[in-house]
This record gives sequence, structure tokens and C-alpha cells, in this order.
Amino acid sequence: MSVKLFVLGLISRGDTHGYEIKATAKLWGIERWARIRDGSIYHALARLQEEDLIEERPVELSENNRPRYVYSVTAAGRDAFLELLRETCRTAPTEGREIDMALAFLDHLPSPERAALLRERHERLLKARADWFEGFEDLKQYPDLHPWVPLGMHHSLARIEAEIKWNDTLLRTVPDWPERR
Repeated sequence: MSVKLFVLGLISRGDTHGYEIKATAKLWGIERWARIRDGSIYHALARLQEEDLIEERPVELSENNRPRYVYSVTAAGRDAFLELLRETCRTAPTEGREIDMALAFLDHLPSPERAALLRERHERLLKARADWFEGFEDLKQYPDLHPWVPLGMHHSLARIEAEIKWNDTLLRTVPDWPERR
């Protein structure tokens, strides 16, 4: 759903090349917080065309004389975008819960392994936090960036900070859980 919202949203702002969508995704750091990868963007463009939500038309030739395409939103696409935007605002989940599922079964692992896995998760969270701080530094080169971008990044950073704190609690308690036999 998020890749559809992202692509439709960008095209709804005005005719857009596929490479502009990819560049915006990179600028926004979208792979980190929305888990949208380059390949999924082009897949979404194809799907949106099949659904008649966008139209593709060649507008110029690239350096190798191949047509370069621009995408435009259709009336149905504009309606679908606005409905998707409204639905996402109403129902967006607050978090992924895979770790909670793992906790439900963590007592199947020996205590030392549990602790090692949670320490590894802790290190990954610290790395993710460092990556977000690096992302904030990268934003300084774009002074005219819309204010939602840093606000969204702060939201992601706050979630990582909360996960680090929560993971610390796990590290103090989970190793002492009795092992399921």
C-alpha cells in the first residue's frame, strides 16, 4: 500500500519521470522508513498503468535515443490517491510487530542464545539510529525541503529510540525466563 501511495502521490503533484520518483525516494530515505525499494517503484508504475490510475507517454529521447517517459495521473488515479491517503491517515499501523511474535516463542531457545540475539538486535538498532543521524546531516544540503521530511525522520528516530529502550528491558529480563522443554 505504501508504494502505491508514494508513487501516486508524487505523480499527483505533476507529470513525473520514473527516475525523478527514484531520486525523491533516495532523498527522502524512503527505503529506511517505508521499506520501498527501487524495483518496487517500477513494479508499482506498471500496476498503476494496468489499473488506469496513471498514463505513460514518451516526451523526449534519452542520450541513447530511447524514449524517456513521463507519467501523469488520471482522474481515477487522483480519486484513488486521495482515498488511499485518507485511509492511510485513518488506519496506518503504529509499528511492525515481528519482535513480539518472536517473544511469544523465545522460551524455546536457551537463555544464552536469547541474550545473544537480543544483543545483536540492540547493535542493529544502534546502527539504525546512527544512520538516521547521518540522514539528518544529509538534509542540511536541502534548505528548501518541505518541513514534513525532517518531522517524518524525527518520528522514525523516536521509534528507534523507543525500541532501544524497550530492547534494553528485554535484555534485563528475557535471559531469566525458564526454558521450554
